[in-house]
Amino acid sequence: MFGLAGRTRRSTRRSTRRSTRRSTLLIAFLALLTISIGACDDVVGIGSRDLEILSPRSNQTLYGYETLRARVRGLHLEDYDIYWYIDDGVERRMYDEWEARTEHKAYEVDTWDWYWNGRGPYTIGFIAEDRRGRRIAERTVRVYVE
Repeated sequence: MFGLAGRTRRSTRRSTRRSTRRSTLLIAFLALLTISIGACDDVVGIGSRDLEILSPRSNQTLYGYETLRARVRGLHLEDYDIYWYIDDGVERRMYDEWEARTEHKAYEVDTWDWYWNGRGPYTIGFIAEDRRGRRIAERTVRVYVE
């Protein structure tokens, strides 16, 4: 009887060791996976930051010279760049703006040159990139012109 109890304890110890090894391997695998993803330059959750478009608003009608304004909440101006484009055209870098407003990126456009789609709609896209050139957020707005 005493010998049987000893066997049970040993088998319990073995199963505990096996589950501990499995847990350790699982934790090591998850840690390695996390480190690998963190080190990869291409993996940055697009949209993971809040890209706020201050101007223009969606479905707004633009007239003549207009200033595009956007920012990434939670980041300082020097930590990111924002590029804008219209209808999948050329991306243009926006400049830093601090005057009497919340700090943001800005770019003045002349909507008189937007004639290929009549009065619209036109799609203005904004792409935010960190200083390493990785996209951190994207948004678009649809506008009209007069």
